[in-house]
Amino acid sequence: MTFDDLLHDVLAQLPAARREAVDAMVGEFGAGPGFRFLLALLAGATARERQLVRLFVRELERLESETPA
Repeated sequence: MTFDDLLHDVLAQLPAARREAVDAMVGEFGAGPGFRFLLALLAGATARERQLVRLFVRELERLESETPA
């Protein structure tokens, strides 16, 4: 299975409204396959899973702010 196959499988599992939301983000901001895959995974996530992702992103941002470039 290729990465593109996996991406298409994930997108195919999404309800139409969530797939359209992914497409809208890709259309507005552009996205390579990796970012499109991430968007598709987030679109398929539960509210609890998305909350945990937000917490993780905040932690990553905190770590980045503490680490000199």
